[in-house]
Amino acid sequence: MNTLNLETAVTAAPPRPLAELLTDLRQAGVQVWLAGDRLRYKAPKGALTPVLMGELRDRKLDIITFLKTVAADTGSVSTITPMDRQQSLPLSFAQQRFWSLAQLNLQSPGFNMPMAYRFTGQLERGVLERSLASILQRHEILRTTFVADNGQLCQQIAAHLPLPLEWIDLTDVPLEDREAVAQDRANQLAKLPFDLIQGPLVRFHLLALGADNHIILWNFHSIICDGTSLDRFFQEFVTLYTALAQGQPDPLPPLTVQYVDFAHWQRQQLQGETLERLLDYWQGQSRKLPVLPLPTDRPRPLQPSNQGDRCARLLPKTLNDGLNEVSQSAGTTLFMTLLAAFKVLLYRYSGQTDLVVNAAIANRQQPQVDTMLGYLRNTLILRTSLEGSHPEVVPSFRDILERVRQVSLAAYQHQDLPFERLVEDLRPDGVRRGAPLFQTAFALNPPWKGNQGMTSQCELPGVTLSSLFGYVYIGTTSYDLAPDHAGNRSRSANGV
Repeated sequence: MNTLNLETAVTAAPPRPLAELLTDLRQAGVQVWLAGDRLRYKAPKGALTPVLMGELRDRKLDIITFLKTVAADTGSVSTITPMDRQQSLPLSFAQQRFWSLAQLNLQSPGFNMPMAYRFTGQLERGVLERSLASILQRHEILRTTFVADNGQLCQQIAAHLPLPLEWIDLTDVPLEDREAVAQDRANQLAKLPFDLIQGPLVRFHLLALGADNHIILWNFHSIICDGTSLDRFFQEFVTLYTALAQGQPDPLPPLTVQYVDFAHWQRQQLQGETLERLLDYWQGQSRKLPVLPLPTDRPRPLQPSNQGDRCARLLPKTLNDGLNEVSQSAGTTLFMTLLAAFKVLLYRYSGQTDLVVNAAIANRQQPQVDTMLGYLRNTLILRTSLEGSHPEVVPSFRDILERVRQVSLAAYQHQDLPFERLVEDLRPDGVRRGAPLFQTAFALNPPWKGNQGMTSQCELPGVTLSSLFGYVYIGTTSYDLAPDHAGNRSRSANGV
């Protein structure tokens, strides 16, 4: 943790929009907050490049002013503190909805979150097992199941969880078939359902393809994990395996709070005027949500199957550079520019001008929850009108981009209301067979820097760990369309 001094760097270029700088800091894993009138920051090793550090110093006063404005708008936020474990342990709003949705189809893999990695080299089985077991013991949420206590659904935390790791030997499979068999087996394992009552809600499978070739599959239920948690889990595993393989002690600092403390804090925080103010904003954004009439090649079924598929494309460098230039000149982030383009596409397909897209945010503003595992992610409603001044007039793309920018910034300022709490208000009759409020979603994932991210390749003692991102696929979706852009600054391109 660091404090910025008053020294400023001299830059020749005009400052870029503050929203873009803050977005880049957030995507790099850099946290900034106020301690009184002082700006504090915390950054992963290597995340703050000299250029980014210079911008942070140059815009210090702007950032302080912005954070004070947000604090004034949102009110004071209390600190998360450990709750008494002898009390009934509440679910977060997100967990409550996951539980309700899971009851509609207990055998569905739709909430599974699998990731696959390849070990190339001399994998040490004992070190692998101790690394995984240490993470399970470190995070209560990985040892959590769900029970009824006096008619109230609660979290139940096991003091210890036997390591749910299965070793699968595929060396008897003919060499020419081994890779195909391994991927087929991994996809079968990824779709196995979880039992939220009996647990465990995390599983590991290690497929042995050879003495120096192993594939590990780890799989979590969404009720205990989100995308940022997958990345945090990967980082902790790399840190622990490296240390233990070299005979060193566990280097990870102890956690000050656990996920159940966040869940308790969340329910205590969202009361009174704070809850009323946030609900008022999001109710306005959710009033009379339109149905998006996308053209389809067949009639829609009465009951959605949630079956889906994916298609990957790599945007060329010239297009990516052009998108960044448009964002720079318009004072928007790349996310806003891509979202505006997506909304224009939806308009072209549907002819509709009232467009609603959902977008996810990490929801980890407080330093206390940065290294926490659990489902903290929140969903924002980004609703934009593409209507012109009269029916015959279509707004320019610059106008649409500005509208998207304003809607996005307003959503960020009201991001503290859990989406699940809004759903309770919009649908007092329950989950209504799990039908989604939205037909489209949009995401821009940050480019991983160095070996920080779960899609990285990194060198461990005696073995190389490589991501097999996309190796397993559940094949379910809640949306008609859901573009997911993955930044890759090393290639100056974006995958879709």
